[in-house]
Amino acid sequence: MLDADISKCFDRINHDVLLGKIGHSPYRRLIKQWLKSGVVYKNHFLETMEGMPQSGVISPLLANIALHGMEERLMEFAKTLDMKNNHGRQIGWQAKVRSLTLVRYES
Repeated sequence: MLDADISKCFDRINHDVLLGKIGHSPYRRLIKQWLKSGVVYKNHFLETMEGMPQSGVISPLLANIALHGMEERLMEFAKTLDMKNNHGRQIGWQAKVRSLTLVRYES
């Protein structure tokens, strides 16, 4: 079992990569404006070059879009694992893949 916290997930999301995953959605322009809107901190405006607010209402959706594809990469990795059955024989890749369960949640 692996319980992982993706460090700085919200802070480091690349805007261009995220927008590329969104493609030519009618909402792309609105999402781009939201990502680039900046932050006011101690009466100073700071541009947003990467990342997104963790407490934003759309942040969980955008994080899921950004992390899309992670499942496929994990399944490909699972195929390479050295996993043996009770008799010491290597198990097939299908069984390795079936042994994984990925659960996403935001706390």
